[in-house]
Amino acid sequence: MASLLSDRPEGETILLPVLVNKLGHPSNRVGARVAHLLENLLLKHMNMRQVVVEEVERLLRRKNVPPRARHYGLHFLTKVRLRVGEPQLAAKMIEIYLGIFNEVMGKWSSFFRMVRVVLMIFLKIQQFLEKPKF
Repeated sequence: MASLLSDRPEGETILLPVLVNKLGHPSNRVGARVAHLLENLLLKHMNMRQVVVEEVERLLRRKNVPPRARHYGLHFLTKVRLRVGEPQLAAKMIEIYLGIFNEVMGKWSSFFRMVRVVLMIFLKIQQFLEKPKF
């Protein structure tokens, strides 16, 4: 499915949600493989980064998403390569991470590892945001 999406990126409206949904597969190997395939897709089609990040955001914001899906979704987002001059993508990723951070802080005990990952990502991405103009 990932190769089909890579070869025909115009089919993203159907294939991308199905592929991203597999991040929550009960098998750890499948979730890790899907995260890797999505990373390779973005290396081949850099212009799809915004669309893929938004699809992963939809997965992360769903109710009753298994922790495994969140883990692989966040792991994938750490692999998204940002470039200077793309503040919209950087801002979207910060919005996702802060949303997850707020949610995790509400559930404090079982998501300590995710809090650490979100904070590391926040520090990594902040350099790509535009400086505020006061």
